[in-house]
Amino acid sequence: MSYSIKIVADASKKATRTTANLKLVIFKTSYRRVPKSLRRSVELKDWDKNKERLKSSSTQADVLNLYLNATEKKLYDQIYLWETNSVDWTPEQLVSILDSKSDKPQQTKAVTVVAFIDRQIDSFKTKERFKNGEKTTGSSNWENYQWLQNSLFEFTQFKFKKDFGIYTFKDITESFLRSYSVYIQEKGYKNNNKGGLKHKLTCLKAVFRLAQKEKVSGVDLSIFEVVKDEMKASKTTPRVLSEADFIRIRDFDRTKLSKKECFHLDLFLFSYYSGGMANVDVCYLNKSCFKDNYIEYVRRKCDKVANPIFLPQIHDIIDRYKDKTYGSYVLPIFNERQQSETQKHSKVERTTLSVNKTLAKISLQLEMTKKVTWYYSRGTFISRAIDGGLNVYEVADQAGNSPRIIEKHYYKPDRSEIRNKMILAL
Repeated sequence: MSYSIKIVADASKKATRTTANLKLVIFKTSYRRVPKSLRRSVELKDWDKNKERLKSSSTQADVLNLYLNATEKKLYDQIYLWETNSVDWTPEQLVSILDSKSDKPQQTKAVTVVAFIDRQIDSFKTKERFKNGEKTTGSSNWENYQWLQNSLFEFTQFKFKKDFGIYTFKDITESFLRSYSVYIQEKGYKNNNKGGLKHKLTCLKAVFRLAQKEKVSGVDLSIFEVVKDEMKASKTTPRVLSEADFIRIRDFDRTKLSKKECFHLDLFLFSYYSGGMANVDVCYLNKSCFKDNYIEYVRRKCDKVANPIFLPQIHDIIDRYKDKTYGSYVLPIFNERQQSETQKHSKVERTTLSVNKTLAKISLQLEMTKKVTWYYSRGTFISRAIDGGLNVYEVADQAGNSPRIIEKHYYKPDRSEIRNKMILAL
């Protein structure tokens, strides 16, 4: 028995020929079609009849299309629940759940994988924490789950011509994971990267663990054995500047840069001298983190404490911009226009892009082969500190990482220095 849910723009009235009211049309074999007004109107020129959504150029698209997606998903989830329980439902019954306040949403969520991914997204978006003297809401981890969800919808549509919104945990099998893994790897190969496969699989497994904890039927964590190799951390090449290249960037002729570009260069140098502080931590750094001769802050990415030494170079950069800062922030990144976490997050992203653009300009003028980014400050600090005589535990304390992570992801030995030492030793 077949069924369908369509969203149509109804412009039957002559007086409203340029606009249309949106309505659902529910069809099921052997039953009459049932319409349902959504109490939303759109400009006909903005409506894509084939996609049953507003065109992306419409100012309403972002909000209204999300609403339509959610409404459609709710109905399909309910149909799936009825079908798996052999309930002979009618189009009228399906329409009625949109008017009912007791349509058992928790029961619907419990059977679909996407519902648990949504919960992870919401959880990280609304997570409240107190870090470095201020209350923050949200964690960037929600983006990982959003990317996972988007890729799963694309994959099931491409591979099986099905909406991922109806998939339950028992539908995610070893065969599904193998196919999904190959799909992501092929996409990554075309884009000259790995497609973020490890992170996507890790997030999906976390979703399975959450469902298992809540005793959802059909959850089988053993299926991830078939992709265990893909989930292993691959060997990374630390992004590190040689001592000579770092000095060339540090001492670059600032008369060739604008005031903003000089500030971008100082942000990069501040990161380096403060233990390889990450870009987001530099932006959010609060004066309450200052101690007598060191800085103590909690990293936003992993909740680890870092304690970089308060070097003279840090003092110099802070003094340079102390009259331009806002509130209790150390550097002039945020101002009165950034009040919400979303606004601050966007400002961090824009600042990072600007810093990377300035570093690219400097690298080009210095004829450097590397595409230097803000991220290079961390690996460069760690490698130079260890090569300079600090042990890995001392460096880990300043960078806010474990020694194992330091050695695995950030430290790159200076081969020329090792060669000179070996020549002297041998």
